[in-house]
Amino acid sequence: MWSAAASSGEELYSAAMVLRESLPLGEAWHLRLVGSDINGEVLERAREARYGEYAVRNLPDKLRQRYFAADAEDPAGPS
Repeated sequence: MWSAAASSGEELYSAAMVLRESLPLGEAWHLRLVGSDINGEVLERAREARYGEYAVRNLPDKLRQRYFAADAEDPAGPS
């Protein structure tokens, strides 16, 4: 899956969560998710995969716990 104008990666990370939650676990899936953007600085932020509390404010707790970990620099927010 390719995400053009990926910016800081929220959309692609969301797509990865949806795919992981939707595909049968017993099946052998080989997926590749790729994000691109003309702005190298935002791509670097996307590679870090660090998202603040505001970015995940509408995400159900179950998914927050499964796909995010507290950041050592900001223990209150996900990364």
